[in-house]
Amino acid sequence: MAGSRRVFCLTIDLEECTLPQEFGGRPLGEEESLGLSEAGAHRLLKIIESEGIRATFFVTGFFTSKRPRLVKEIADMGNEVANHGLRHYGPVLGPSEPNGLLKSGEILERVTGGRPLGYREPRLRIGPGMIGALKRLGYAYDSSILPACVPGRYSRLRMRPAPFAWDCGKAGRLIEIPISATPILRIPAGWWWFRKNFGDRICRICFDAIWRLGLPVICNIHAWELSELPRMERVPAHVRFNCGPPSEAQVKGIIAHGKSAGVPYDARSGRENFKEYREIEFDRAHLGSWTGAALLDS
Repeated sequence: MAGSRRVFCLTIDLEECTLPQEFGGRPLGEEESLGLSEAGAHRLLKIIESEGIRATFFVTGFFTSKRPRLVKEIADMGNEVANHGLRHYGPVLGPSEPNGLLKSGEILERVTGGRPLGYREPRLRIGPGMIGALKRLGYAYDSSILPACVPGRYSRLRMRPAPFAWDCGKAGRLIEIPISATPILRIPAGWWWFRKNFGDRICRICFDAIWRLGLPVICNIHAWELSELPRMERVPAHVRFNCGPPSEAQVKGIIAHGKSAGVPYDARSGRENFKEYREIEFDRAHLGSWTGAALLDS
């Protein structure tokens, strides 16, 4: 059973760096926006290889089309490559469209040779329409839910912090693997911003609490975090804080903590977590069937 042992999944968002647009500033040049994430991805791959683990990379179609050799290398190393939408920031800020989902999936499949099974919405702003589109297009799981409150963005305190299944009607069920938050206080320990600004020590304490409840730890990292970010128009200091070597040290720290806690790091990815939770799909101690539209809109 999934809850009988400790599970850790390292998930990495690999996209063009669009931080200035998200705060109303002028966008970076294309090469710079791609280069920041590319450099961070190479650092992450070195960590993953040296530690002998695997991870799930959620990659945008745009980044994949511009850096195909890097994305192919990620897949060839045994990591999962999942879909992160067509572009991280489109002309209009909002959820990705199903048409973009289809195109980005085709790009990923062409580069890696495998069809993506998982999805994460850029900025985690997924809506009920996208949940249905994922199921119709044959996706197995989503990982776009952070069951916590992020001021100015959304409040998903009503979402459960354990893996569950979306009820997609006649299309069937779609597994949701949320980014980790503690079940009672909803501390977003698996979220990149929390770890980067509060440090990995408090995250390790929260991970232990999550494991004690038999839940998996799903940790979210952006590749550009491991690059030293330049000053960018309107981007707050707390976003750039601890990027570069400090973030690299934090990632190594949480991996080391998992190993010391007995987490089986031989092979964990979103795809493998999905397989495990699919096997206990009807075990109500772990999964519940939600329609979810009202909760996503809240």
